[in-house]
Formats: sequence, C-alpha cells, structure tokens
Amino acid sequence: MPGQYVGIEDPEQTHRARVTEAGELMVTSGSGGGATTANQGTAGTDPWLVSIDGTATIAGTVGVSGTVAVAPAEATAVTSLDAVTSAATGAALDAGAAVTTCTVIATSASELGGTILIQASHDGTTWVSTTATVSLPAASTVTVSATGMACRYWRADLGDASGAGTVTATIMAA
Repeated sequence: MPGQYVGIEDPEQTHRARVTEAGELMVTSGSGGGATTANQGTAGTDPWLVSIDGTATIAGTVGVSGTVAVAPAEATAVTSLDAVTSAATGAALDAGAAVTTCTVIATSASELGGTILIQASHDGTTWVSTTATVSLPAASTVTVSATGMACRYWRADLGDASGAGTVTATIMAA
C-alpha cells in the first residue's frame, strides 16, 4: 500500500485530480450528477487510455501519440428563413468552427417560389455567395448543399421570389 496519495481540488471542490491506490489518475470536473470523470488508467501500462463521459474542456498543452478517436458531435438544424413572404436573407448558423459542408432544406407551403442560395462567411460580417443554388417551385420542398469552402458562418437566401405565401428553410453544417 502506497504511503502517500496525491490529490488536487479547487476551493469549491468541483474539480479534482487524484492518484488512486491502484495508481490510476482520476480527474473529476463538476458536481452532482453532471460530473465528468476521466480515468487515465493504470500507470505503467501502454497505452494510458482516457475516457470522458460527458463534456470536458481541456486547457493547456496535451501531448498525444498514437491514434485519437473522436466521437462525432451532435448537430442541430437552425431555421435560417422563418416563414418569409418575399425575397430575404436568412439568419446565420454559427458552426462554432470552420466546416466545409452546408445543407439547406427549404419548403414552400404555398404559391411562393424562388431561388434558394447558400451564403458563407469567415467572420459573420463579410458574406459571399456559394455556387450552391436550387429553384424552389411553389408548394414544394427542395435541398441544396455547398461543399469545399471552409467557413464558420452559413445562411440561406431566397431570391427571385414570386407568388404569395411563405418559405421556411433550415440549415445545418458539418
């Protein structure tokens, strides 16, 4: 049995790091049921695995050798054009980081039609039109995707609108 245990915790006791009797490094962040624990495994074994169940923010320098497997993030579609009745530029989707693919699904539930165009931006201020466009006939649903551009912000645009009614478009990027 080791003569000394090493442990670190903040004053609120929500973030802790300790070495267990078995020589494992246990890192816990959070309090109550939402805690995230990373178990680096038993010292001296190869590899020293890290498993995080929940959300973790790592600050500083992390050295990695070998293979790193990352589970895909969950993405949620954002409504860019919300029941617009004429030509309009939609609300932007902030992908959180540069991504290279964006898809828009647009629906006309009436006699309003037009052209759906995807626009992209690095900073959310300066926008460029992609070559991704699709005609939206009245009373239909269409999809259009832009690929190959590394941008953080994306939005849908309804141009050449004609007819009466509304158009709604959702947007997702990865």
